[in-house]
Amino acid sequence: MRDILVSKITVPTLDDKVIPRRKLYSKLSKILQYPVTVLTAGAGYGKTTTLVQYLSEKQQRLPLGWYNLGPEDSSLYFFSIYLAAAMDSLFPGIKSWYCAHVEQEDDLSWNILFFSLMLGIEKFDTLEAEGYVVIDDWQSVQKDSDICTFFDRFLASIPAHIHVIILSREYVNLPQIERLRMKGSVLDFFPTDFLFTSDEIEEFLHLVTSSSLEKQEINMIWEQTEGWIIVVKLLANQFKENPGHLMVDASSHIGMEHFFEYLSHDVFSRQAPEIQNFLMMTSLVENFDLAYCREIVCRDAPVDAIDLLESVIKTGLFISRIGNRVYRYHSLFKEFLRLEAAVRFQNIKIIYKNIGEFYYKQNSSESALHFYILAEQWQKASEILAQVCRYWVNSGRQKVFGDYLFKLPHKYQQNPCIYLALGDWARFSSSYGKAVYWYKQAEKQFKDKHDFLGWSQSCHGLGEVYLDIIQPNQAQKYLRQAYKLLGSRQEDEKGELLYLMSENAINHGQSRRAERYLRLRHHVVPFNRVDKNNLQARILLRTGQIQKVITLLERKLKSEDIDRTPCSFRESSLILSLCYSYMGDSERALKYARSSIIFADKIQSPFIAVIGYVRTGHALLLDYRHTREICRQAYEKAQIMADELGIERGKTEIYEGRCLMEALDGNWTEAEQIGLQAIAISEKGHDAWFTAMMYHTLGMSAALCRHYNEGEAYSCKALALFEKCGDYFGQSACYWQLTYQYYHLKEQKKFCNSYEQLLYYCKKYHVSFLLEQKTFLGDVTGFTIVPFREYYEFLQQDSLQSCHRLKQEYFPTLYIKTFGGFKILCQGQEISSQKWHRKAAKQLLFLLIAMREAPVDKEKLMLFLWPDVEKKVALGNFKVVLNQLIKILEPDRKPRTESKFIVKKDTSLQLVINAACLTDVEQFERAVMEADTWLRRDKEQSKQLFLRALALYEGEYLAGEYLDDVSLRERDRLQLMAIKSAEKLSSLYVQQKEYEQAFSWAERILKIDNCWERAYQLKMQCYGEQHNKSLLERVYRQCVITLRSELAIEPSEETNHIYQTYKSY
Repeated sequence: MRDILVSKITVPTLDDKVIPRRKLYSKLSKILQYPVTVLTAGAGYGKTTTLVQYLSEKQQRLPLGWYNLGPEDSSLYFFSIYLAAAMDSLFPGIKSWYCAHVEQEDDLSWNILFFSLMLGIEKFDTLEAEGYVVIDDWQSVQKDSDICTFFDRFLASIPAHIHVIILSREYVNLPQIERLRMKGSVLDFFPTDFLFTSDEIEEFLHLVTSSSLEKQEINMIWEQTEGWIIVVKLLANQFKENPGHLMVDASSHIGMEHFFEYLSHDVFSRQAPEIQNFLMMTSLVENFDLAYCREIVCRDAPVDAIDLLESVIKTGLFISRIGNRVYRYHSLFKEFLRLEAAVRFQNIKIIYKNIGEFYYKQNSSESALHFYILAEQWQKASEILAQVCRYWVNSGRQKVFGDYLFKLPHKYQQNPCIYLALGDWARFSSSYGKAVYWYKQAEKQFKDKHDFLGWSQSCHGLGEVYLDIIQPNQAQKYLRQAYKLLGSRQEDEKGELLYLMSENAINHGQSRRAERYLRLRHHVVPFNRVDKNNLQARILLRTGQIQKVITLLERKLKSEDIDRTPCSFRESSLILSLCYSYMGDSERALKYARSSIIFADKIQSPFIAVIGYVRTGHALLLDYRHTREICRQAYEKAQIMADELGIERGKTEIYEGRCLMEALDGNWTEAEQIGLQAIAISEKGHDAWFTAMMYHTLGMSAALCRHYNEGEAYSCKALALFEKCGDYFGQSACYWQLTYQYYHLKEQKKFCNSYEQLLYYCKKYHVSFLLEQKTFLGDVTGFTIVPFREYYEFLQQDSLQSCHRLKQEYFPTLYIKTFGGFKILCQGQEISSQKWHRKAAKQLLFLLIAMREAPVDKEKLMLFLWPDVEKKVALGNFKVVLNQLIKILEPDRKPRTESKFIVKKDTSLQLVINAACLTDVEQFERAVMEADTWLRRDKEQSKQLFLRALALYEGEYLAGEYLDDVSLRERDRLQLMAIKSAEKLSSLYVQQKEYEQAFSWAERILKIDNCWERAYQLKMQCYGEQHNKSLLERVYRQCVITLRSELAIEPSEETNHIYQTYKSY
């Protein structure tokens, strides 16, 4: 035969510009564990370079045979000769022997050649170590059946110490390889294994260009190239030739002319016509599946879609699977194919139309819309956009809507549904004038078409605009009109309007009317809906239930989507900021105010930003002496923005802050003028609650400027309005101001009355923070209540009756103990367990304790007590049990008089927790809440409060009692609260280096829950700080064993970090 071409059996030479592929090397290191390794990837993925690089660096001592295949190897005879020649380094002498042997053969069929080769391997196999045979570019011969059969048998018969490595652009499906794959004996590599990471791109570009790029540029290169090595190399060479001109912006696509030319000549043109057509048709979409292939690619072709798809997959043409039989191309290859399609398809608009119809049938509106626009099917595109536009705007996709809208000719934009979406968009961005214009345009068209639902939606939108800018009369007008236009079956729309009417009532300062609207809404739509405008929180806020607002909104804020629909001044973070200012927690108030400004900037909502700056000013007012200038700047910024928006009602809260600010500076005249200006606006809007707030602010301001008589008049007006609105926190704040004013006026009788009311309201409505710290509505200057108490005691020292009245507020008639077991004390005497003749009476009391926050319907209670008893029988039982419970709690109650402790309201009952009836649960919760409030400001005070709370928690809630599901949930909740309190207390002791106390509380936690990982962390910190490594090790091992046995989990990274940190001391 002719001489062997040495280049075909020579290991390729490495480029000097290569980087180590550490992650890929890790997988390549397993080659010796497998008889066969297959590297499958298209052109330009660096298969050969990577393998040569790895073998030269990591496997220098092992013998290696390399065979570079090409189109010229499509003869079995030549294939077998070169394969033998390649293996000469593993089996020295086999090349010459095999060539001489086969030249003597007359029959050169695959089995003769195979037998000869294997005979030669056995003859010359003197290799004791392992070795490699590499077959590069296998796809060149994969269609030759003789070569495939020959090589398949070769793989099945090769000695075990020889490892075969196959490199191919197409999937290798030889029978022997598939059998080995079934056994897990093939190490497969696919295109994703060869892609550069962003770090590798950075390292490679630095090696080639000696330049360092910004991280942003590296990330952009990675996004465009997806780590495709040949493109990264092209980019590096381009930059090397023209330093400083790296084209990585979205419009340049890295100047791909040369690369596309390579794809055209070296890849695309070599495919069969039906494959070329398939590639171009499927490149028109982002990804495709078999259904797309059948409906679009094979629409008019007599080709089976499955066969065609499988053929393309086997070619390895930069295609990857991304889901359940869903495929996509490499982004650059897809771009190349689309350019080819634009040139080669004369009927491309018809293809686009077909694709649009395909996606429309698939209910994929956005994709259908995109292709209908490309096909210039304007009417169909307009109809689809009208269907989806409001959903897009309300889900934060305004830009997507705008992009598609402006692609339509003006004639096809004139659709009332599109006008509604434009109105929504303008409203969300605080462009209220534009919003009114678009809603009225929609209203006119819907009205002309007699489309009552669309007409109602237009009025609904107008109502929401006037809700946002707090014009309750206008809002009510449009909301009522929208409600009247709805038909009898449109319950969802009616429910939404009732929700908005309820909110409008809140803006009127009519909390009770708001609750009635909500009840009516529940009747119309009898299931829960998302409280998108935080209505529940705002009702709670305006009825003084500050802590409940915080609990509700902080839980909600954790689950809120970052792309949520904005809700103007009702944003959760804005309300939370205000609540924390009311409670005197300036740090948290400031945090939430600033987060709302960031959110406003993100969604381009200037009105939210206005309120955000106002709430920032409120938070800073709590430390006005140190923050005077930035506080003033916050209010001024809000004022400028509000003036630009032209929303008069939005300025009232700015005036509230400025009024207080002027008073703190001693300018009563200016403060009063600003306050009265705010009252005029709020009274015009019929907002009684905010009017009350402003009268209260004027009362505060007058007192700060020592105009106590004027302050009293304003505070009394505020008190009357807060009583009308049902805001108990507002009333408590008024009593604080009146007490302060009467203290300075020396109005003794009025002072005593207001002070007693202040103490009673603070305790009853859980607003004791008014007595303990600076708050926005109470003590804003640091005046403590110590002078109040001393003055009161001085006035009362000769009045035992008044002292007794005050004591009655704090020494209860009835005390219910639940922790560690159930016990009731009446006038200090324990009620005997023998008096509980009926277990149901005790169970009823347990239910009332667990659901004490609100009245509970009798039927609900009966269902818990007697779930399987008929209603009539249960009702009879209930009357008997309730009567016995009241007798136990109030043995001296006269017949036919109302119970002091169990209040009946219509068909509901409620256990009244007040000065005469206390529970250890209420005291525990209150102490925990106060401890949390003090935690950031005064750690010692917080520690004492936690100790007080945990002293009350003497054991499990209602321990030893048979409990229903409600009480069991309450037990779990209280236990969790106790554990978290003990955890915070232990952490405080660690911070103060009181390690014995810290350790003791961590131990107590583990007695309650031995899987509470934070307790182990605290114990490790104690031992670690004391340098006791043996006990540190013991605690860590105990933690590991407990978590594994109890929960089947490993300790967290934080636990391991604490352990390793102290272990290395």
